[in-house]
Formats: sequence, structure tokens, C-alpha cells
Amino acid sequence: MTGRFQLIRVFHWNSHESRTGYDLSFDEHLRYGGYPGSYPFIKTKNWASFVKQSIVATVIEKDILQYQNVKSPALFKQAFELLVGAELCRIEGDLYYWREGAFEVDFVLKIGKKIYAIEVKSGRRRDKKGLLKFKEKNPTSKIVLITEENYASFEKAPMAFLDSA
Repeated sequence: MTGRFQLIRVFHWNSHESRTGYDLSFDEHLRYGGYPGSYPFIKTKNWASFVKQSIVATVIEKDILQYQNVKSPALFKQAFELLVGAELCRIEGDLYYWREGAFEVDFVLKIGKKIYAIEVKSGRRRDKKGLLKFKEKNPTSKIVLITEENYASFEKAPMAFLDSA
């Protein structure tokens, strides 16, 4: 029986689940992440310690650093981009990142023959150069811009949101 296992995917909670289960606002969800095990500790001095020991130490120190040569401790660019990425991981399909020269797309989701180029923007700057370059190279792809303003619609029905883009 050696080498046999069952993969059980467990995802971060999205903001709707965090709001329903623990009455967290969208900002609190971004601040504290989708880790429901840590939510009871939010208003205590133990929250940071719990997250550091149960999540950060376990994942970064034991899993990532053990197998990867990480040159920068800043592994995550922005919480909002991570939030969108965590939601995209829930969708059956292949998830990629695309870069060509100075052009990049945060996420490329491939489901069968459908390809979605997804850019996440949390600030005022809504540069679409990477999306447009990707579309030029992949004319059948759909380009999608996810912002703080439309995130709730994306989270509520991700595939409907992506298909309507």
C-alpha cells in the first residue's frame, strides 16, 4: 500500500464564507485571510502566534524553503491578488501565470479549450497592456479584469463572471 493516497483539496475560505461563519467584513477577510482556524483568535494576542506557528512556519519554512531556493522573503505581492488566486484554485482547470518581456498576466485559467487571461487590480491604475498582448497572441482567449469593485460578483459565481467578461 505504499505510495497510495487520496487527495483532499481544502481551500481558504472566501469572503462570503468568512462573513457567514464569523461575521467578518471584506476588509477583515483581507487582513486575516481565509483561515477559519485562526478566526477565534482575532481579538486576542494569540492570533499572530497561531498564524505564524500553524500556517507560516508549516508552509513556508517546512514546505517551500525545504524544496525551493527562495531569494526574497517577500513571497506574496498583495493580499487581494492572493484572494483572487485562492478563489481561482477552486475552479477545475489549469491555472498559470504568463509573462513575455515587459508584459504579464496575473492568472491564465485553461478549462478545456477555453482560456481566460485574468488581471487583478486593487488600485486606481488599471493598465491592460499585458491582457491586450496576451489576447494578441491568443485571439480566442477571454480577457478579464478583477477589481475590488467587481470582486463580490466574481466570488459569488466565478464561472458566470468569467464567461460574462
